Amino acid sequence: RFGVPRQHFANVVEWVRRGAGLLLIGGPRAFAGGGYNFTALADILPVQMIEDKEQMISGNFRVKCLDYDFPAFQFSPERKENIQIWENSAELDLTQKLVARPLAGSSVLLIHPSAVINGQPVVVMAVRDFGRGRIAVFGSPVSFRWALAAETPGFYRLFWENLVRYLTHTDSGLIILKDRQPITEGESVNFTIKPLLAVSPGASLEVNWRGPDNTRLTIKPTVQRKGNDFFYQQQFLNKGRYLVQFILREAGKIVGRQDTTIEVVPNYFLEEKNLEVESVWLTRLSNASGGQFYLTPPENPQLSVRAGQQKIIQRQSYIPAEILFGIVVVLLLTEWIWRRLTGLW
Repeated sequence: RFGVPRQHFANVVEWVRRGAGLLLIGGPRAFAGGGYNFTALADILPVQMIEDKEQMISGNFRVKCLDYDFPAFQFSPERKENIQIWENSAELDLTQKLVARPLAGSSVLLIHPSAVINGQPVVVMAVRDFGRGRIAVFGSPVSFRWALAAETPGFYRLFWENLVRYLTHTDSGLIILKDRQPITEGESVNFTIKPLLAVSPGASLEVNWRGPDNTRLTIKPTVQRKGNDFFYQQQFLNKGRYLVQFILREAGKIVGRQDTTIEVVPNYFLEEKNLEVESVWLTRLSNASGGQFYLTPPENPQLSVRAGQQKIIQRQSYIPAEILFGIVVVLLLTEWIWRRLTGLW
C-alpha cells in the first residue's frame, strides 16, 4: 500500500458504505504486513490486524467452519454433505495473524483449529455488512490447495463464485446448485434452487433460457418442490453456452432472482464417435506395442488383416546400471595393477 494516498482508503470506505463489495486476502505484505492497519480500512474490517515480525502462521491445518448455513458455503443441497465437504477439504499451510473484532454486522466464519493470539482463535475468514455494502476477509493466500483435493471436486470454484455473488449482492435471495459442469451433448443437469428465506407453499419458480446464439428458448420446465427447496432437471442436446435465469415469485411479487450458465461441450471421449481425433496417438501406441491400428470406415465395419502387415518391435535389452558400474571399476582396477607391475606408475 506504500505510495498510495491515505485519501484513497477513505474513498474505498465510502464506496463500500454506498453498496460496493470489498474482499481482502492474506499474504506476507497484506493487512498489517503492508501497513493497512494505519489506514481507514482498519476501522471497518471485521478483524483486528496483528502487527508482528512474522505476519503469517505456517504449518498444515484444516479450517474449522463456524457457520455451515452461510450463503457462500452452500455446495450441496444437503446440509450433511456441506458439512462433509468442509471436513474433507484440503489442508492449508499459511494464514494471516488476525483476530475477531466485535463490530456491528460482523460474523466469523472460518478459524484456525488450534492457533490463538492473546487467547482468541486466529480468524481465517470473516464477513461484515457495512452500510449498504459487504466486506469479506480471507486470511490465507493458499486457498488454491482446495482445487487440488480430489475428495471435494468443484469446491474451490463454487466457494469463490458464491462469495463474489454474496459480496456483490447478486445472490438476490437464491442459491443455485448444479450437479455437474461442464457437461457433454445429450447429458442432463440437475438444478437445486435454495431460497435464502422461507417461502410460502404457494410460491412458484419461473425458468427462462437463452441459447448459444442468444435467442430466447421456449421451455416449460417441470419444477418439483421439497420443503423450502426447488428441483429442476434439463437435458442439453447441442453444444454451446446457455444462460439460465431463475425467478422466484410469491403472491405475484419477485422475491428471488438468480442467473447461472451451463457450458455444453462436444463429447470427444467416445472412441466409437471420434476415432479420427485420437488416430495419431492410437497409431503410435499400436506401433510401440508391436501391433497395428486401423481406422475402419463406418460403412465397412469388417476388418481384414493381411499377412505380413504386422510389425513386431523387439525389445532391446540394456545392461543394468549396477553391473555396468562394476565392469568399469574392474577395468580401472586392472589398468592400475598393470601400470604398477610394468613400472608405468
